[in-house]
Amino acid sequence: MPHVGSLRPHIASNPRSSSRLPITTITHRVNINNNLHFIVFFNTIILITSTLQTLKKLGLTSAEAKSYDFLVKRGPQRVYPLAQGIGTAPANIYQALASLLDMGGVVLLPGRPKVFRAQPPASWLPLLAAEIAESADKAATDLERRRAPAKEEVNEIRGKAKLYRLIRHSLQNADRKVILSANPEEIDHFSDLLDSAGRRGAEIVLFSEGGPLSFSPPPGWLATWTDKKSDENLWVVDDSWAMRTTGSNHTERGRQIVDPVFARALGQGLLGRMAWVTECDPESPEGRRIQRLMGADE
Repeated sequence: MPHVGSLRPHIASNPRSSSRLPITTITHRVNINNNLHFIVFFNTIILITSTLQTLKKLGLTSAEAKSYDFLVKRGPQRVYPLAQGIGTAPANIYQALASLLDMGGVVLLPGRPKVFRAQPPASWLPLLAAEIAESADKAATDLERRRAPAKEEVNEIRGKAKLYRLIRHSLQNADRKVILSANPEEIDHFSDLLDSAGRRGAEIVLFSEGGPLSFSPPPGWLATWTDKKSDENLWVVDDSWAMRTTGSNHTERGRQIVDPVFARALGQGLLGRMAWVTECDPESPEGRRIQRLMGADE
């Protein structure tokens, strides 16, 4: 039976620069049947990148992030030792330090040669984040004022066969949510596709207008009905596509809405009408679910 020997770590520093991260060499000796030895060397360079990534998310360039990180950890530095320490050309460091000075992240100490010191992270980074948030709010407000008003994208569809093809195609691709109101016969016609969408994880909401459903909805579906018939059927899929149909057989026509804003608004309106017609108690499980669906911004 193989016997695994102990791990003997050996730290080998880079002789060119003590600022570089160490290379850890681990010798692993394996003894098999007391007469066969294998020596395996594992060389691992451990790079700590989470801090640098966070600094970049705050708007710092790679050189700025590395310079600030180095100054915080090593204290005040001149340009050339700093450039050597992080492995970046001095010209890039000059540019990074000038930017950090402008942002308030470092200060230039009096005297010659020039020595730079990092501002304490606990005081500077929250200020930097606040400035970014304020700039983002101003930009959002300005762009919102200039944004062109959304236009309802509607396609007029005639003929039951074509309408059904479009509904089938949409249901086959549904994976988040299907909300519909229709007569029980039409809902039954698409029951297999609705079941498949539910199995893919889509939330299914059915409002049968004109009588109860002819099948038992699977667990997890939200289904209700009313005796009152409606002249219009409405399908809303994934809050991004909707179909409103009227008429019957060859005279049936519909409006396909492919604008997500309007499709979602139609779905919310249907949920509200569904709750009102069925006099759903807002505190009931069904009522709370309808409120969640109306407020969800998925």
